[in-house]
Amino acid sequence: MFLEANSRVLPLPKLRILPFPPHREYQRGDILVGKEEIERRIDEMAHIIDKKYHGQEVLLVGILTGAKKFTERLGQSLKHLGVYTSTDYIKIKSGWKNHQHIGQPEILQDIQTDPTGKIVILADDVFDEGHTLEFGREVLTRKGAQSVETTVLLAKPESAHEVKYRPDLIGFQMQRNGWAVGYGMDNGLDDGNVETERDLDYIFIGP
Repeated sequence: MFLEANSRVLPLPKLRILPFPPHREYQRGDILVGKEEIERRIDEMAHIIDKKYHGQEVLLVGILTGAKKFTERLGQSLKHLGVYTSTDYIKIKSGWKNHQHIGQPEILQDIQTDPTGKIVILADDVFDEGHTLEFGREVLTRKGAQSVETTVLLAKPESAHEVKYRPDLIGFQMQRNGWAVGYGMDNGLDDGNVETERDLDYIFIGP
C-alpha cells in the first residue's frame, strides 16, 4: 500500500470528492473535473509514490487505452521527482462493449518489459466493477514482479464494485454512478467520437 513506506505509516492523502447536485444523479454533460485540477491531483499522487520509492527504479504499466493519458502524465511527474521510471503498456479486453457485459477480461497486448523482480505500479483510468484492474494485477504478479501496486485516476462508488480488491491510490472518488468521459476515457460506444473524447483534458459525464 502507498500509505506505508520505510515501515512507517504516511498520512492518508485528502481525497477529492467530485461535486454533484445533491438533489439528483449525474446527468449527461456534467463536468466532473477540469484540466488544472486533474494535473494538480496527479502531481500529488506522484509525491505520494515518491515518498515510498524515491531513488528506486519503478516500472509504470498503463492499461490501454483509457489510462494512456493518465499514465504519461504520472510518469512525467515521477521522473521530475527523481523516481527512476520506465513505462510500458498492457491492453486488456475489459469484458464490456457498448455498456454491455460480454465476458471476462483477457490480454490483447502484453507488456514488452520483463517485470521479474521489479517494483510495478499498474495504472488504470477508472475503477468500476474492478475486474480489469484485479486481472492486470494478477497477471503482473504471476510474471514475477517484486510487488504490484495499483493506482486509478477515477473510482466509482462502492455500489459499482464487484470485486473485493481496491486500488492502492485513487485520484478522484465519484459519489454517484455515471459514465465518465475525457482525459483518455471514451463513451464506450462505437459512434466515431472515441479519439476526440480521449484527447479531452477534462472529465465529464457521457451517455
